[in-house]
Amino acid sequence: MLAPVYSQTIKLKWHMAMLQILEYRPGRETPIRHTINLTRLPATIGRWDQATYPVAVGMDPRLVFVRSISRIHATVYREGDQIMLKDGGDQPSRNGLWRNGVQLNRPVRIYEGCEYALVPRTGDYGLLLKWPVTEPSTDYPTLGLEDVDSLKAELKDSDEQIDFLTTQVDQLTIQQGATRDTALSLQKEVITIKTELRTVKAKNLRQDSRLKQQNRWLLGLAIVVLGATSLLLFGDSDTLELICKTVLSIIGIISAIAGFNHEKTSQS
Repeated sequence: MLAPVYSQTIKLKWHMAMLQILEYRPGRETPIRHTINLTRLPATIGRWDQATYPVAVGMDPRLVFVRSISRIHATVYREGDQIMLKDGGDQPSRNGLWRNGVQLNRPVRIYEGCEYALVPRTGDYGLLLKWPVTEPSTDYPTLGLEDVDSLKAELKDSDEQIDFLTTQVDQLTIQQGATRDTALSLQKEVITIKTELRTVKAKNLRQDSRLKQQNRWLLGLAIVVLGATSLLLFGDSDTLELICKTVLSIIGIISAIAGFNHEKTSQS
């Protein structure tokens, strides 16, 4: 099998977007960023120092916007293959979660590009949960083929092998057709032989039946002759007549039974 030789390998580098907490404070030009580790969930966000990600740390708790943050304000957790956000922890937070100015009343899915407000920005303070969109960075190295003459030679050899295999396939197809014709011819001959054997068997059965019937008649005739001779020598005519009728009746019954058996054998 041919395989192109590449001078370099394409490498794609994808940068995973990160879920971040953005805390805007008075007197700061840029927000304080807390990156949530998505491999360690569930995680809580709140003013309590035992929250997974504490916020408003070191600020005066008497400030209005600080008092609007609950001790456990939100929880990030995993549900199947989705990352979810819900209000509060065991209990709802004081001021809830917001998105585009609308308060959320149930857990929502977190996805790349989303933004939720734990404390909507009022003045210089705000607390947001954001998953920024990041574009994949790619490197596109130059692809080059080396040793072109060697590749051409391999391609030529492959073409010759393909022609050889094609010829063999054609020959095998012809042989297969001839074998199929021979098999059909043999099958027809077998059917003919079976038919002839059935005919011969039926003929032999009929001949055997006739011979048996003749033997029975000869036996009956011999019995009648023997009985008649005995009666002529030692008995009267009435007894002779009775014996002859009895013998003939027995021969008739035997012949009828033999004919029925022969007919049954022929049908089978």
